[in-house]
Amino acid sequence: MDTTIRTIEIPIRVWPHLLAPAATLLLFALPPFPHRRLVHLTTFITLSLLSLQAPMPPLPAEQVAPWPRLTLALALVWMHHLGWLAKMLLHRPEHDFWRVGRPDHEAESFHGAGLGRAKTAWALSLLASPRGVGWNFGVAGLRPRGRLVGRWRFVAGQVLRTVVFGGVEGVVEGVLCRGEHAALEGWRRVVLEPVVAGRVWLDVEVLYACCNAVLVAGGLAEEKDCLPLFGNNITRLDSLREFWGQLWPQTFRVMFEDFGHYVCWCLGIHRRTRLSRVVQVCTSFLISGAAHAFAMSACAGPGSTPFRAVFGFFILQAVGLTIEDLALDAPIRDLTLYEVGLEDEMIMGRIWTFGWLWFSFYWVVHVYLPSSC
Repeated sequence: MDTTIRTIEIPIRVWPHLLAPAATLLLFALPPFPHRRLVHLTTFITLSLLSLQAPMPPLPAEQVAPWPRLTLALALVWMHHLGWLAKMLLHRPEHDFWRVGRPDHEAESFHGAGLGRAKTAWALSLLASPRGVGWNFGVAGLRPRGRLVGRWRFVAGQVLRTVVFGGVEGVVEGVLCRGEHAALEGWRRVVLEPVVAGRVWLDVEVLYACCNAVLVAGGLAEEKDCLPLFGNNITRLDSLREFWGQLWPQTFRVMFEDFGHYVCWCLGIHRRTRLSRVVQVCTSFLISGAAHAFAMSACAGPGSTPFRAVFGFFILQAVGLTIEDLALDAPIRDLTLYEVGLEDEMIMGRIWTFGWLWFSFYWVVHVYLPSSC
């Protein structure tokens, strides 16, 4: 009886997560109407609060819960909702965004009997993929992996990538989730950091490959739109700004840029100044840190308090980037006092970058493991 109740309870607790993208699609697909932004903001706040109040039900201690990672995935999707919220609140969507290869400001020209279908296709295409002017999050200099192979061969390759990476992820999960992480302290936690970071990388790559396959198969994106998710070779990174700005997935960074621009506008700070960069960084990591912390908290067990640790990790990244911007002038030329060659500067930059990441991630490893196993 108890199992039946829990089985019924799961869909009920998931519905705020399902209503959120549906409501967003509807508000973008409808013609502009008075107070549309207020309706969108109210809907977002209401559904986000309901989703926070509806975590997955706990299972008996002897039963393995199948949904901590489902809960984590659902919670992290709210970061994309935040990006969509910014595009609605801080832009004129019909004027500012249009699909690649379509007329400029295409949504402003929809009229007549085809309004509903055309506007819905416009909204769905933009919300589902990065294929849009002013909407996409491409990184300058990135190119498709290898040569273009055609739609269905690309889809098959992404499916294979999902299966292979998913299998490797399962092996890593078996290593990590053996019930020993609770006692990991000191050097053991330090040694485990790269393994946990690899698990995060695999999680993101599996999700990205799966999404690419679905979007290209469904005609919402093209093969050439699916650029590599991770940028520069990690061995060539020499600054935190390069790590978060070019290596780490741009979808997580660019979705918060509008909020940073708005804060600068409110404070009267001119764009493209050093102060504006600091404000942008702090705003992005405050929002991203809170979103990740709420997501991890939704998966935590009773008595666990991961919010502070996860939020603190992202705040430390803002601190590191601010130090880099104001004091080190990355790559770390000021630190080396211009007395060494370029190669030595890059070595110092790598020591700074990976040292800061290692130091800051140390405090969140013990939170990530129980939330993902």
